[in-house]
Amino acid sequence: MMRYYPIEGLVGLHEYWGQGYMKEALISAIESGFNNMALNRINAYVALENVNSVKLLERLGFKNEGIYREKHLFRGKYYDHYSFSLLKSDWNQIRS
Repeated sequence: MMRYYPIEGLVGLHEYWGQGYMKEALISAIESGFNNMALNRINAYVALENVNSVKLLERLGFKNEGIYREKHLFRGKYYDHYSFSLLKSDWNQIRS
């Protein structure tokens, strides 16, 4: 049984950026993953250029595990992505 889940492609409309909606959505997804799906690990991938998403993941306790080179092709260009992970034990420690 799979005990990890990747989070990819979380993009919102520009006019809603910086209002805390992504943080709220991620916390709900994390809680659901660990509590309802019995996951042990959640992976998140974010383009190196996406500084705000990197900061958000770090604030939520995700650990940067390195770079996936040329992970996604978008509009004819390949982009490198950071690989982040969050373990259930880390989340439980953060939330207590």
